[in-house]
Amino acid sequence: MSAPDLAALRALAEKATPGPWAPDAEGSIVLRVGTEFKLSGCFYHWDAAYIAAAHPGAVLALLDEVERLRGALVALADAADVVGEKLHIVQPYLSLYKKHGDTIAAARAEAGQ
Repeated sequence: MSAPDLAALRALAEKATPGPWAPDAEGSIVLRVGTEFKLSGCFYHWDAAYIAAAHPGAVLALLDEVERLRGALVALADAADVVGEKLHIVQPYLSLYKKHGDTIAAARAEAGQ
């Protein structure tokens, strides 16, 4: 979902009645605010259960998680960029090490490293 889509969904969830929402045995969605109020009926009970489960609190929690994960993804991408830059700097030394690794290892062994 795009950032504007997420923002629009967040705005809708923040304006909606927080609930609790629940399906009843007849397949209606019951919004409990003080006294019970039937919001609408569904043809199948499982549809009512799904709609009730997607209550504003659940939607806001999902949006918070999307935001957190996108932030973590950006942080990982930034770290990968830094590693890539550092790798570019050390690449000639890595090539040298690959070419002369046995000699370097022997010299380290002689030096006690």
